[in-house]
Amino acid sequence: KIAYAEVLQLYGECLAEARSENSDTIAREYLDKAVHLLEGAGACSEALWTAHLRLARFADGQLQGIDRYLGSPEFQAKQDLLTQSSQILDSTPSRGSREDARALRLLERQSDLDRGEAAGLRASRTRYLLQALGNYLRCLRGSSTHDLRLFRLASLWVGNASLPDVNALLQEGLMQLESYKFVPLIYQLAARMSRPRARGQSDFATLLFQLIERVVREHPHQTLPVVLALCNAEKDAEATGKSSNMAAPRAKKAKTTGAPAEDRVEGARLLVSRLRQAGGTVASTLPQLERLMDAYIQLAYLDPPQTGANAVVNLPRDVLLLKLGCLDHVPVLTQTVE
Repeated sequence: KIAYAEVLQLYGECLAEARSENSDTIAREYLDKAVHLLEGAGACSEALWTAHLRLARFADGQLQGIDRYLGSPEFQAKQDLLTQSSQILDSTPSRGSREDARALRLLERQSDLDRGEAAGLRASRTRYLLQALGNYLRCLRGSSTHDLRLFRLASLWVGNASLPDVNALLQEGLMQLESYKFVPLIYQLAARMSRPRARGQSDFATLLFQLIERVVREHPHQTLPVVLALCNAEKDAEATGKSSNMAAPRAKKAKTTGAPAEDRVEGARLLVSRLRQAGGTVASTLPQLERLMDAYIQLAYLDPPQTGANAVVNLPRDVLLLKLGCLDHVPVLTQTVE
């Protein structure tokens, strides 16, 4: 069965490259059939994960082709003509000469065909999107060989975040993936974080918040600094106002009004609050890392004295960097300044 499944996949890919068969037929009769053969044979091996990847890439390719067409001038021209036809049909009285009635029927029939084509394209797009996401998830869940596909999975998710079917599919699928796979994506994910909605909802904000929370809990040393950086996004004014030793070049740009924070800052603060109450390694790491980052922020605004290039600079005694104490839960990053 493994050999037969491989033959089906190769033949399906050849048909797709030669454009000698319908895309739905290729996906259903060759690539998807190969996946079901391997699953039926109990082959939880690299062959099965590769079959999922092939099907995901094929569906992804069809999705990109539909997106290109939906964004093309040709499709936009059709939509403009459809709008004009609808306006003509709405503004033209039903009573008239036989020729006018015949022309209106032809126009209405053509408009229905154009609407059907657009609806069919959007339905195909949704089907290929869900097929690509589902098979990328299965491929990533079964093997670490294709972990780079996670970037494409995240791109498809973010690009279609408003679709309920996408979030419903990913609600369970994302939580089945190992959290370490998302560590390289933490910067991109955190930049889109916001406050979650009510429990039980599968909207993008809630799913993303839950995913980031799981990743940070399990990998605090690699990911917690990114979340704290969002929390500290509005600390410029605080840092410049603590002592007279602080420089003021960026103080003019700092916000001093009580304007509401951005969504991602609010989401990051809520996440930190939840992590603080969670206990474990992340709760032990959090206060020490907060002290360290506050010290770094203060050091960044420290006004250096006017000395020679090779002179030794003594830090003021009130600098937080000199009062950190023992940081046994934080890997302190250092660099020799020459």
